[in-house]
Amino acid sequence: MIIRTRKISDKRLLSLCEKLFEIYPEGKVSGQYFGGVQFSAENLEEFEKLAVGSNEYLIEKFVFSHRIKRSDEVRFGRGVMPMSNVARDQPLANQFYRLREPDPYFDELAFFEIPNRQGIADYVSFSDQNKLEIARALSRLSAPVKLGNDKSSDTLTARLDQNIDDLSALSSKFLGRMAEARAQDEDAFKKRLEKLEEEFEQRNTQLVDERASLEALRKEINDREPQHERRRLREDLTSQLRDFLSPKEEGRAKWNVRSPYYLQAFVGCILFFLSAALTAQASFDNLVSEALWVSAIKSALLGAAGVAFAWAGLSGLKKSVSREDEFRREIQRYGYDMDRASWVVETILQMSSLEAQQIPDVWLQAVCEGLFASPEVQHTDERSLDALAALLDATAKARVGTNGFEFELDKRGLRTATKQAH
Repeated sequence: MIIRTRKISDKRLLSLCEKLFEIYPEGKVSGQYFGGVQFSAENLEEFEKLAVGSNEYLIEKFVFSHRIKRSDEVRFGRGVMPMSNVARDQPLANQFYRLREPDPYFDELAFFEIPNRQGIADYVSFSDQNKLEIARALSRLSAPVKLGNDKSSDTLTARLDQNIDDLSALSSKFLGRMAEARAQDEDAFKKRLEKLEEEFEQRNTQLVDERASLEALRKEINDREPQHERRRLREDLTSQLRDFLSPKEEGRAKWNVRSPYYLQAFVGCILFFLSAALTAQASFDNLVSEALWVSAIKSALLGAAGVAFAWAGLSGLKKSVSREDEFRREIQRYGYDMDRASWVVETILQMSSLEAQQIPDVWLQAVCEGLFASPEVQHTDERSLDALAALLDATAKARVGTNGFEFELDKRGLRTATKQAH
């Protein structure tokens, strides 16, 4: 059996010999390189030490047979053996190496049983199982061109054209699948990108909201400083006063205060009207009698009472208006004092904490002069600065917090403050 193969490199020949040693471990391989250099190996380990295994084409031929005895053989030879020159009267195995011709495309593998093997003593034949496995190993290397075809070149050209057509169809099919897969990948990428952009927008909006809440929280924390807290308290007090002095509340308070005076003036007017009526009635009576004198006396009393009631009502209204104006002036003065006190405290805190400077006593006395002082009560022998100094002297610990000034007094400080108060 002769199998024509494509050009086999030394590396593939090594793989074939490894397979042959696996099939028939008692075998050996012998052959030669180009130039007549001989080589042989009786097992796989020795064969692997030979200078083979590259992609070169240095091995010219080899024979795989039994290690000692004559046996069936697996042969390899470069080139081809033209069947037209084969002698029909001689065994093909004897002509395998003698009639070879170089070929740029093909090499040959063969499996031979030695002719006249029946007359050879101790001849070893491969078992049927070994022959079948060897045939399978050799057929894997066979070329598509059959041996003995005179139009082998045409057959090779047709085969190459068919392979090229198949490769072109495969390439077109591969490109089509690749374009389809690319379109699917682009659609998936586009959807993924849209989803990521949507998630980014949502997270960005969430981050903006969280940033706004953090800014509000930071502002709230900053507003908890003493000066900010003091300003907030001042604003609360001012808003409460504004609500208290709203037109609705102010009108109700005015009516509650002035309604008794209105009633007194009204009663006085009624009494004065009755007195005038009685006097007019008595003037039409020509008789001077006791009833006339009684009517005159009643008229006089009623007129006096009416004038008294009217005077009391007008005086009450005047006092109410005066007290209301004074109250407004007090509220306005209180607002001014609140602004001035807040400014003084903030200035003191800033100079003491940030600028680390001492407050001049003259300046402090000047800015605190008349602060929250009532014009009706004169304090000629006390000053606000002295009261503050006395409080600080008696204080064991002082702190400015969100609730304003906080002072702690020990027993000694309490006694000192009590003595200074008296």
